[in-house]
Amino acid sequence: MTTNILNLFKFIESVRPKYKIPAAVMIKYNPGILNTPNSILNGFVDLQNSEITSLADGLTINNASLNLENSKITTLPDRLTVDGAIMAKNSQISSIPNNLKCSDWIDLRNTPLSKQYSSDEFKKIVQDKGGYIDGYILI
Repeated sequence: MTTNILNLFKFIESVRPKYKIPAAVMIKYNPGILNTPNSILNGFVDLQNSEITSLADGLTINNASLNLENSKITTLPDRLTVDGAIMAKNSQISSIPNNLKCSDWIDLRNTPLSKQYSSDEFKKIVQDKGGYIDGYILI
């Protein structure tokens, strides 16, 4: 049944390319996608309260946000691109990745990073590492 549902979405996408497989479907029926380098997910990625500790380098999230609140995640992957906000409040993120791109805001309150950096310091480090945050930074 799992394969049939994912195959149905893949078929729809092949016939109507503007319709993309929703991130929630991909994660549910292919959870390994989060550990596959350079994966592209379309839509909101909700990993709130999850046991996940890392994501693969090069992950792209199109047209939506990434929710890592209260998760066990310790690192953001290099080349993470999020076409929305990154919500990581109360997570265990303790390092700043290379080439982090966020087209909206990022919430890092109550994380190891919030104890190390101010918003301005965080933004400067992200820029120095080749990335950007287009919105505000909550630390």
